[in-house]
Amino acid sequence: MKLLHIFPIPSEGKRAKEKVIENHRQIFGHLLEAENICCYKVASKKRIPLDQILNFVFYKRYSGMTPESEEDILLFIKENKIDTVFVESSQWGFLVKKIKQHTICNVIVQCYDVEKKRIESLIKAAFLNKRWREYVRFRLLKRIAIVNEKTAIRYSDYIVALTNQDRNDLQVLYGQCSVIVIPSCLKDEFTGHTGDPPGKPKLCQNLLFVGMGSYLPNLVGIKMFITEVLPYINAKLMVVGKDTELLREQYQNYERLDIIGSVEHLGDYYVKADAVINPVVFGGGIQTKTIEALMFGKFIFGTSSSFSGIDIENIDLIGKECNNSGEFIQALQHIEVNAFHRESREIYLEKYSMDAVTEKMRKLLDLAGKGQHEN
Repeated sequence: MKLLHIFPIPSEGKRAKEKVIENHRQIFGHLLEAENICCYKVASKKRIPLDQILNFVFYKRYSGMTPESEEDILLFIKENKIDTVFVESSQWGFLVKKIKQHTICNVIVQCYDVEKKRIESLIKAAFLNKRWREYVRFRLLKRIAIVNEKTAIRYSDYIVALTNQDRNDLQVLYGQCSVIVIPSCLKDEFTGHTGDPPGKPKLCQNLLFVGMGSYLPNLVGIKMFITEVLPYINAKLMVVGKDTELLREQYQNYERLDIIGSVEHLGDYYVKADAVINPVVFGGGIQTKTIEALMFGKFIFGTSSSFSGIDIENIDLIGKECNNSGEFIQALQHIEVNAFHRESREIYLEKYSMDAVTEKMRKLLDLAGKGQHEN
């Protein structure tokens, strides 16, 4: 097998997406010889507005892809004798179609979300929060996104979803396509330092939120938590992530709030925290920051969206689902936890570690190499 890995260069601040793509690169490097792996990076070029309009409206391309990029990729495939292509986005449906029409490659498409559901959620959130520029942009994007996703599903040989729910949604929307579930994984950054020595569980005194502050689902959720939950619990909150510093002025009068912003080493803040909160208001796929909290052995207070896709029968083993401010207050006033929550760490090792996902990816590449499908 000679594999071409096509992936976007994540925009600044998208740390989670960057980590997942890098982990895929490492997994491929573990499963295949270096000379049998090629990479093609797709960057969102800064073009003049007219070019952007033409590319989006007339060519139905977005997320950095252009017809010129597609032709370049086809040439790369032929010159390097590629037989398998792993496409890190269902947003590039017309690329997938061209590869299948002009080469004999097997094509694997990674779906990070169900685009239709994701964009409908963004439209709703933008409307409810009166962010009209984003509302118009998402409305315009919806049709193009659905066309690309439908085309990617139709022409791919193998479809990879992050969760069983995403698999079911894709099959309902686009017919009974064959979808393989391989969850996100994170390289283990846990040092073994669990904070204070384990003792009797206690009410949380130090909470941690991690997320990009300019991302609408995060922004809506953390604002709700700060204004409607934090004043009614006896705990401090650390807010970490790119662009969260933009909230400092608005919430400067909250004494038990520490808005830290971007940091170099997240692990230092996980060690300080008794638990993690994730009040994200919507989202599909799987929350990478939930997996990250599991990796560091943390109990999670989060919405149903924050636990979306986590493969566990009883969420109470790793956290508490809270879908409004009252439920967050009730849980944080009564649930006692240890700073190191062993069950969270065990779920990460079993299902979301590099080793666990590498084995699933090995089976997929074996199928692709033989031109077979899952039964």
